Amino acid sequence: MQDVYLYSIGTAVPENKLKQTEILEMMEERYQLDRKDRFALRQVYHYSGIEYRHSVLTDIRDTGSNFDELAESNGEGSTIDMRMGLFEDHALALATQATDNCQAHLPDFDKNAITHLVSFSCTGMYAPGLDIQLVNQLELDSSVERICINFMGCYAAFNALKSAYHIVRSQPKAVVLLSGVELCSLHFQNSTVLQQMVANALFSDGAASVIVAGEDAVVETQQQPLCISDFHADLKDAGKDEMVWRIGEHGFNLTLSPYVSDLVEGGIGDLVQRLLSAKNINKEDIDSFAIHPGGKKILEATERALALSPDDNALSYEILRDYGNMSSVTVLFILEKLMNQDAEAGRQILSSAFGPGLTMEAMLFETS
Repeated sequence: MQDVYLYSIGTAVPENKLKQTEILEMMEERYQLDRKDRFALRQVYHYSGIEYRHSVLTDIRDTGSNFDELAESNGEGSTIDMRMGLFEDHALALATQATDNCQAHLPDFDKNAITHLVSFSCTGMYAPGLDIQLVNQLELDSSVERICINFMGCYAAFNALKSAYHIVRSQPKAVVLLSGVELCSLHFQNSTVLQQMVANALFSDGAASVIVAGEDAVVETQQQPLCISDFHADLKDAGKDEMVWRIGEHGFNLTLSPYVSDLVEGGIGDLVQRLLSAKNINKEDIDSFAIHPGGKKILEATERALALSPDDNALSYEILRDYGNMSSVTVLFILEKLMNQDAEAGRQILSSAFGPGLTMEAMLFETS
């Protein structure tokens, strides 16, 4: 059976770019914390490894921004209806921008060649959904087959890639467009509970699109294609209550336990070993890493478990620093960086992400 390739990745973020230090100042003013809690909040922000985040919300530093409405409505925060309305208002434009950037790397690409569309997000949904809007916005054929991956968390891009892989393996001439958009800032919760303050300090907005096809599709690209070598997933039931994403009256409610990094550290070694063993390669054969930067503690946990150095995770730290945690699309920002490098063929790339369950995903790519 033919090999399956990522031929192009394009990304996009909202124009509103905020310094992490400015967000901290605003949070300190908003929460009116005592000295002990203010110190804890400052530690969270200073240790986050984040310098900038982007949001579709109007500038939260300005009086009268829609952030104020989102945070103050009903005392606890705006209703789920209001948040989903904002998602519907902004998701299409950002997804379209990412798709345009993706296609810009494919100078001779005919969008009419797209046979399948896989959309993914864990921060918003509606119907008719983003998938149908994209078909219309991009003027794709109405017969394009669509799959929507919703509410899976930070590892959803792996499920989108695996869906594309299986489509192309079964239909050799298929060309699959993946489109992910995450608007995490819409789920800011007006809470002084430490776990929620941590979530408010980490997450941000972004979008990514990918063109996936087989060698028979003959897609000319200005980026370096990545061949999907293999993938492996695992579920750690001990973590089922440590990372939880539920729909509440006032938005999507995240439980993010400080033990998540311990679970990742305890599980990623076996996950990776099983993936590499299936390909008969060793960790020493891996040339680059694309680990989802769920937070600085997550990256440090993977380094301890896999005997990596911070240099091995350099791109993950870079994306975390410049954009924050954009949930499922974040790992695609890292892979985009790797595809823009002029690396020799045959280099091995290991990527991994984590999410509710506790779900752990790993995927192996090879440069071509």
